Amino acid sequence: ENVVTSRSRKRTKKLEYNGAIVSGEHSDSVSVIARRAGTAGDLRPNMITDSLITEVSAAEERAKCIISDSGDMAQIDLSTPFLREFGVISPSDFIEVRDTENWIGIVRGVNISGSVGSLRDIKIQQGLKIERHFNKV
Repeated sequence: ENVVTSRSRKRTKKLEYNGAIVSGEHSDSVSVIARRAGTAGDLRPNMITDSLITEVSAAEERAKCIISDSGDMAQIDLSTPFLREFGVISPSDFIEVRDTENWIGIVRGVNISGSVGSLRDIKIQQGLKIERHFNKV
């Protein structure tokens, strides 16, 4: 059963990174060289320095964000009626979309709206902003 009532897609192709170097700005700061698993980590942007990077875990998370925000991706906006079997879909949820092809994306934003129909029935819609990555392993 098709539960998507509307859809739009904005595809973006950014430089593809498989590595990143992140460092704090101070002489005693931490530095991290990160790479996507299974790659050489040789396709990197310029080193990122940030005064807020004071712990290895913060540097690792920043590197993950840099690597994941690269390559061929799309922002897909979907609207769907509120269905009890799915419940409220929240930002950062991973969802599977079964369409002409099946794919998995991460929810980046949610908008919930409601209306009362002519028969006094309540209709609730969920608008989802989903980030989809192409050609990632």
